[in-house]
Amino acid sequence: MYIIAIIVAIAILNAVMDTLSHHYGVSVFKKLNAKFWDARTSAANVKWLPIIKYPLDAWHIFKSLFLCGVIGLATIAIETRFPWYIEFMGLGAIYILVFNTLYNVILKK
Repeated sequence: MYIIAIIVAIAILNAVMDTLSHHYGVSVFKKLNAKFWDARTSAANVKWLPIIKYPLDAWHIFKSLFLCGVIGLATIAIETRFPWYIEFMGLGAIYILVFNTLYNVILKK
């Protein structure tokens, strides 16, 4: 039952991300500060977390929560010899390595 709750939560987070990216102007978020909530506007006005240089706007916050849910679900689904938190961090590190290699090196012209 908790897996269904995780999947629903992940779907909600993804729906919010897509709404902020594609339908902000006609969404329930449209009266909120566009500099934070509108993915098209927030990219130019984004605040950055110190030290790790991570963008702090609504879209990135919801994406981070989404990824935690996906990686958490993967952690639950796999059999392992390690404690869940080690598996969670390991899967997260693999995701970050692959994403950043593709996004910042391979897919860039």
